[in-house]
Amino acid sequence: MLSLSATVAFQLLDRGIHHETLRVLDQDVTVYYLRVSHTFNQVPIETRLVLTGYFGRDVPISALPADGSAYISLRSQNSDAVFEPWRIHQDWQLPYEQRIELFDQMLLSDFERLMADLPDEVIVLAHHPVILPPDTWTQAVLDMSRLSAQAARLQPFFEFDAFNILLGQSDMARAWADYLSENEPIPEELEEDGMTFSAEYLIIIVP
Repeated sequence: MLSLSATVAFQLLDRGIHHETLRVLDQDVTVYYLRVSHTFNQVPIETRLVLTGYFGRDVPISALPADGSAYISLRSQNSDAVFEPWRIHQDWQLPYEQRIELFDQMLLSDFERLMADLPDEVIVLAHHPVILPPDTWTQAVLDMSRLSAQAARLQPFFEFDAFNILLGQSDMARAWADYLSENEPIPEELEEDGMTFSAEYLIIIVP
């Protein structure tokens, strides 16, 4: 499999944005994520849904400057509306000037306030590449070294050695790919540790 992107549905486990500091390519990155759950073959597994990141250690949301890394892209709709994820992704592929007309760009702090007011039955969907074509890996690593949001979102899907040499895609990426394409069960060690997914953009579906 050379390429795979997916839109995955999750249930919120709480209404907060959590953060942790990870070391990515010799840089500290504060990773902001949601605690969510996804049911894999009738087995619910807690999952970290990565929203974005910021270079630095344990940077609180309140300290984020209003630049690109502090924003997330999302779209919301009611559950009785026709849901067409392929069309939403088609909109996402438009040039930036057209895309921003179709997606809300929201500060993390504003999104956290929004979540507090969402109904219990809300469904959160996230879209992100899982398997990236090998000829894009060099650019992906370059993006991870320069853009904190990309460092946070792409880190779960790549594996590096102790010298930051790219080894390939991670066990996490392969587990998602096997599950999404072949309905394979999640490996026991990943199930125990919890899964991680990332969000290029979010779709919020409310009753």
